[in-house]
Amino acid sequence: MAKMISGAVAFEMPERKPIIPWDALPATIKPDKYIATPGANFGCAGNSRYMNEIFDDSSHTEVVWQPDVYHEAADLAITNKLKRVIDLGCGNALKLKASFDVNSFEIVAVDFKASLASAKENFPKATFVECDFSEWSEAVGVAVQLSKIDVPTVIIVSDVIEHLLDPRPLLALVRTILASNPSNRVLFSTPDRGELEYAAPNSFPANKAHVREWTLEELCEFLTAAGFHVNRAGHTRPNKFDPIYSTSFVECSFRKKEYENFLVGMGIPAGMATTALLVTTEYPGINRAGGIGTFVASQFTLDSQSAVLIVDENADASQQRLLFSKALFSIEDLKDLPSEDIALKCVEQVLFFVPTLQSVEFQDYTGVGCRLAQAKSSGLLPDSLRTIVHCHGNLYYIENASERWFNIDQDTIAEREKISIELADKIIFPTTYLRNLYIENGIAVDSFRVEIIPYWYDTPTGADINYSDVDTLVFIGKQNRMKGFDLFCNALSANICEKLQEAGISKIVIIGPKVPNEEPCDTDSIRRSFIVEEHNQFDHARLLEFIEANRESSLFIQPYRADNFPLAVYDVVANGGTLLAAKAGGIPEIFQSDGWADCLFDATSASLAEKLIEATGWPTGVRANIHQKLIANIISNNQRAVDLKGVGRVTATKPSRLLSSTVVIPFFNTYLGYVRELFLALNEQSLAPEEVIIVDDASAQANVEALRKLAEETLRYPYRIISHEHNLGLAGARNTALAECKTDLLLNIDSDDIPLTNWIKNIVRALSRNPKAAVAVPYLQGFGDGENFNVWGERGKYIYRAIGDGFVISQAQNVLGHANSGVRVSLARELGGWGHSNKAKWEDWAFYLNTIAKGHRIAIIPTIDCLYRVRPDSMVRTYTEWPALKRIAQANSVLPRFESIQLQRQIRGSVEKTGRLSYLNQRIASLERERFDLSSHVELLLLHVGKIEEQLNTFRNRKIIRLVHQISVRLARYPKLRRVVVKSVRASWRAARCAKRAASAVLQR
Repeated sequence: MAKMISGAVAFEMPERKPIIPWDALPATIKPDKYIATPGANFGCAGNSRYMNEIFDDSSHTEVVWQPDVYHEAADLAITNKLKRVIDLGCGNALKLKASFDVNSFEIVAVDFKASLASAKENFPKATFVECDFSEWSEAVGVAVQLSKIDVPTVIIVSDVIEHLLDPRPLLALVRTILASNPSNRVLFSTPDRGELEYAAPNSFPANKAHVREWTLEELCEFLTAAGFHVNRAGHTRPNKFDPIYSTSFVECSFRKKEYENFLVGMGIPAGMATTALLVTTEYPGINRAGGIGTFVASQFTLDSQSAVLIVDENADASQQRLLFSKALFSIEDLKDLPSEDIALKCVEQVLFFVPTLQSVEFQDYTGVGCRLAQAKSSGLLPDSLRTIVHCHGNLYYIENASERWFNIDQDTIAEREKISIELADKIIFPTTYLRNLYIENGIAVDSFRVEIIPYWYDTPTGADINYSDVDTLVFIGKQNRMKGFDLFCNALSANICEKLQEAGISKIVIIGPKVPNEEPCDTDSIRRSFIVEEHNQFDHARLLEFIEANRESSLFIQPYRADNFPLAVYDVVANGGTLLAAKAGGIPEIFQSDGWADCLFDATSASLAEKLIEATGWPTGVRANIHQKLIANIISNNQRAVDLKGVGRVTATKPSRLLSSTVVIPFFNTYLGYVRELFLALNEQSLAPEEVIIVDDASAQANVEALRKLAEETLRYPYRIISHEHNLGLAGARNTALAECKTDLLLNIDSDDIPLTNWIKNIVRALSRNPKAAVAVPYLQGFGDGENFNVWGERGKYIYRAIGDGFVISQAQNVLGHANSGVRVSLARELGGWGHSNKAKWEDWAFYLNTIAKGHRIAIIPTIDCLYRVRPDSMVRTYTEWPALKRIAQANSVLPRFESIQLQRQIRGSVEKTGRLSYLNQRIASLERERFDLSSHVELLLLHVGKIEEQLNTFRNRKIIRLVHQISVRLARYPKLRRVVVKSVRASWRAARCAKRAASAVLQR
């Protein structure tokens, strides 16, 4: 028994007791593929907490927890000649020091900053690494650091995993170290819920410091689903005083080939070598894919270490080389989630499987990457992971090319696109035209983050083509204004058609779909002059086949008004076609050859007509010369795309320091049971505030005294209670705290809500990393008053996911943020704080509107950090709306007050009209369904009538029926005789039935 002195306390390491092996451990464990996900509670069938007490292992007591794990680790290290010991969650390091000789092993102790202080004092000869195991950024960094050294290692993870809300970062760290050497081993230990004699199998952990507790079987299935190979499993004692072996013990190794096959089968073809994840909503052959899908497919082909994530729940998921969200999460976990949140959820899971991922790349269109950009910007994702946005064209780009504004009602697509661009580490444009258009759109595009990289294209043909005289004009593109279909049709006036006929043109081909609600173009006059072919359903392969088959005698026309970098240009040129294109948008930039200028015309019908007449007269040698020059240009563009990929990488760096913070709690006669729960939640924060300010807004004196006593007994942080003589409302309470605050940040939490463990840390980190942000807001999850709020899981819960941008759209709906947020004190004071001229609700909404109106940013932290108590008597449900509506209208300090109210009036009116129209459309759809159902019933009834008529005709045609009918007709002439016959027949039927019943009774006896 080892004995040592730690400070004034003697530490004794208990003697070894053997592990009791699990005899039922199967040779092969095949868990459900969704076990290692938050929705499946990471394989734990017991109830789990959202918030646990923070366990402090820095001090020492007589209880030494799970000592035999360290004995097993020492034995394993000696037996297998392992030279390094890594203790993840080392605590005070006394067990580690007692079990391993620093002269025989390289000792690495890893834990939270607070725990390492005592560990360094107790075991100064060890190497210490600070890591928060629940943080992706820290876990991935430590994983890379510790896996670089190829030394046979034993890893100890004892009494750790049960304390973590999300164990995936820790397991990714462990797996990465294991993969660095096939001899490496890891030992896990954690309480076995099945051995703890709980009242029910799904009980919450009795230890409030534990988030969840697995049974041994559940733990083995979870670890297997996480990519580990279970070598042995069993039970060990929790400590020397407890004779019951209630702690699970699992030894794992890593089998690289099996894990690689697992990743490939999931849709990650490069396996552990994957460095880039391409996030897209479209892909050729999977769904309706345009230029974005073709671009992603090219990127995938170009980069052998990439994987493609399809964010489309309706896409065909049969292609094995692609990764679909369905391969990562169950349908229930993705149900009702916005696509941008699905993207973030999936990227986190991919990081779990491939923590060395270097970049995640996404399109700007639809803003599918906005949550990824927010997560990286706020520090939720590793600093080593670059977020790269590929700009193909946002909503404004499409409107500009279509030359009209779109009505998107209250959709936040433009805001999501803006966020995905402004917060990305790196912005890639294919043309300077698009970059300048985005700047015109008001999007902040920092030059140091921007690269102009042309699209890469499959190797084009450089073969000599036997061009002939032109007899066909081919329009390629959708039949709408954006693609200039009207320019094409209008160019073919009667006069021009006559000249083209004289030049030998006999046929017009239109390739591209018709667009609903687009004003049709008159093609009748064209049909009178030429043979017209129309192909509305060509896929990409058929388009290329057509170009190649008709290139010798055709001119291909693309009069696009303001396209960025249409790949259809490459499609024509690379396959030998002669292209005429409008000199608009980014098209002039695609080629730098002098021959390209001859192919361009101004985006007018007259210019196009002139170019058609000119080009039909080009000698075949001129067309061949242009083709060769443009092919050479595509090849040089391809090389530029390859050379520039990855150049000028920009990643966010950690701030030199975290900003200081104060928590404010507005209080007005709040039920103290709620306040107590709030205080206890604040005590368990992973980052402590400098101070808590409680602003009593003129509550009853008895309540204030009770509050003071509760704070004194419960709160662990320095606090002040400031009382108002008169009630000033929530805005006034926050302004009081703002004036009194002595720190960089002020964090508000309502007195009946619950901040989760990382609420302070995530807000402070987000504002420390984003100097342009005045506010930081996490996601918020609701719970009903009286419910147990501390129950793990998001399914079926109300979750408020703020966007954090959109001044105009937020005039009618608050997409900016909620009250339980943090503000930068200097900027909040500059903005004048919260308007408290009245006590109307929505004071935070109004503050946020003023914030973004002044050009400041709201940083959204896309993770649930706060629980909101839904009470029927809350302010938001009991205060009238009209004063609040006026508050929102007056929050705009940029426009004159009159115009600000006019803006609110116009937007509110538009929303109400849209709502009424939506209701009418729903009623029309409902009536249409009812009409369809009625029609179906009528058709079914007619079908039944037809069948009955058919059966009746069959019955009538039977011989006996025809005979009886003939007899009945003849007897009708003699009524008396007919009545006698009828009575006789009826009597005969009755007698026959009685005889049948009597015979049946005899047979039954």
